[in-house]
Amino acid sequence: MGDKRVYYPGLDFLKFASAIVILLEHYYGNTGLPQLSVIRNGGIAVDLFFMISGFLCVGGGKNRIVKTSYSEYIFRIAGRFVPMVSITVTLYAVFGTLYYMCFGEWYRSVIIDFWNILTSYLLIFKGGAVGNLALGVNNPIWFLCVLLICYSLFYMIMRMTNKYKWPVIYGFLCMIFIGLAASTYALELPFLNGVVGRGYYSFFMGCIIAILMEKSKNKRKLYFLAFVQICVYILPLLSGLDFLYNNWRLSIVFILFTAIVVIGTYPLPAWLNGISRFLAGISFEIYIWQGIFFIIQGMFYHHGIIEYTRKIFWAFFLIVILFSAGVYVFVERKLNLAFANKIDKFLMNGKEN
Repeated sequence: MGDKRVYYPGLDFLKFASAIVILLEHYYGNTGLPQLSVIRNGGIAVDLFFMISGFLCVGGGKNRIVKTSYSEYIFRIAGRFVPMVSITVTLYAVFGTLYYMCFGEWYRSVIIDFWNILTSYLLIFKGGAVGNLALGVNNPIWFLCVLLICYSLFYMIMRMTNKYKWPVIYGFLCMIFIGLAASTYALELPFLNGVVGRGYYSFFMGCIIAILMEKSKNKRKLYFLAFVQICVYILPLLSGLDFLYNNWRLSIVFILFTAIVVIGTYPLPAWLNGISRFLAGISFEIYIWQGIFFIIQGMFYHHGIIEYTRKIFWAFFLIVILFSAGVYVFVERKLNLAFANKIDKFLMNGKEN
């Protein structure tokens, strides 16, 4: 595993597509709009996010992690999304409280109290020792709670396998089986439950794909095999052989998503890089801001100002996309840069002391 990062614009396009699918699935869950029933299981796209994250993690380089302390490693990772998450949690708490004051009930049963706010700020309300079934303030960010756990385990595996000279792929395989066990047996233990199980098997499957791609001397063959894999998965569905998809979640992750990630690494023209980076930035904003817009829309609905129709859906959809683009351009990039500089100074002071 080299230290030189390779940029894959195709993976950023996949991030954006996944964010749109999740937004549509959440809209159906919040409103029950019949036209979106076809995408009611779109939440599976979160697993694709996990897989892409694992793939890109390996691209960060083994040597860089071995030379980096855990505090520096996790501070730099968390620093990329903590500023914007803190803003959205604060605003969600405000609008969630207003919703409760107006209608006497919590929106989607998300209780706003000091403990939920604190665990949401710290991104520890899901999957770990604090809670598993709890609904956090701005609940879609549960994905980040699990992702931080996966990043931490990735760091420990890389350090341990380097120290004892073990093949790192064995550590990744162990985490995949642990994730499958937690999900299959419906475990409800700290760091070993269905929520983090999804993260484990998807994230570390992405790590294995990255290793296989790095060692492959004939990537064209891999792209061809990935395309064939997608066809083999989809064609029976079109032929009405539904019984092949009884365990649809795992088959999508390990058959369809693995092939999609491989194809997502296919070299694209350099002029697409700017577009793909921009869409990837928007995808994160879509994910963390949608909950606030759902509350606002719910308030309008309960006051009888709007009904859940296709026109309202398209208006909501466009507002979220445009707002996310604006926040990414005018807020997130500047805020993250300032926050990264603060982290650099903090870490430098720590090393000097």
